[in-house]
Amino acid sequence: GYCRQAADLWAKAAAGSVFDPKYIKQAYRSFDLYDDCVSKGAVFPNKYNSHNPNYYDQLPLWCKEKIDRFVNDRNREGKAESTIRQNRSHIAKFCLFLVSEGLESFEDLTPELVKKSILQNAGLAIGTRWSYNYGVRVFLISMEIRNELRSGFHLAVPRLCSDEEKIVNVMTQSDMDSITAYCQNASSPIGLRDVAILKLGMN
Repeated sequence: GYCRQAADLWAKAAAGSVFDPKYIKQAYRSFDLYDDCVSKGAVFPNKYNSHNPNYYDQLPLWCKEKIDRFVNDRNREGKAESTIRQNRSHIAKFCLFLVSEGLESFEDLTPELVKKSILQNAGLAIGTRWSYNYGVRVFLISMEIRNELRSGFHLAVPRLCSDEEKIVNVMTQSDMDSITAYCQNASSPIGLRDVAILKLGMN
């Protein structure tokens, strides 16, 4: 029968010696479409113009459980779907790196490993690196709040900034209403922390 993991392994290990690289991308796209057909009962051809590596699917359960909980928290906090999707991708990539280093649980995580995962992105654009670092940092903070990591663990992730000038944006009444609604609906540990920071900053 069909097995996505076996199909991915074939595409990675064997297909390169048989097909042109552009056809391998189409093979991955076909796998994605078939997965949708099996899981959702329909095919969405416009959804996959090209294949992007799905780090999450390659992860063990102990990683997926923490990522799923984090995503649920972000959804409850009302974060934009695009932000959550980007965070999830970066966190999954981070977790895949940990697995490749031999980790079997987050109890074995060290600040040195966190820093090592950051260094693997040294050649990427600063915006991509900032996005990755941000996703990993908020993920680590979420586990610190639950006492699954010691406090301050997220400080192993450096902050990045680029040399640019930005126009200061003044909040509109609509922005203020959105902030008020967010504060009223926040219930997760990270959400309540953000509400406290917002209120301190606006006083």
